[in-house]
Amino acid sequence: MPNLASHPLRRFLAEGLLACINTDNPGISGIDLPHELDVGAPATGLSPKDVDQMLRNAWEMAFLGEDKKHSLISS
Repeated sequence: MPNLASHPLRRFLAEGLLACINTDNPGISGIDLPHELDVGAPATGLSPKDVDQMLRNAWEMAFLGEDKKHSLISS
């Protein structure tokens, strides 16, 4: 991938896939989720609406009970 702007994440979201940004190991990489959302998301061309969708997707994919997911997504 030549640059972050060519990353397919925006296309994945537009196609309705449950995609999100996350961190693999912030202790080793030194990159945390706020950094990914503040720096990485804009670098890939994501809008604030795309970021909101990714956050909802993350809750949807979380290993939580359906009641807890619904509570978190609707807040």
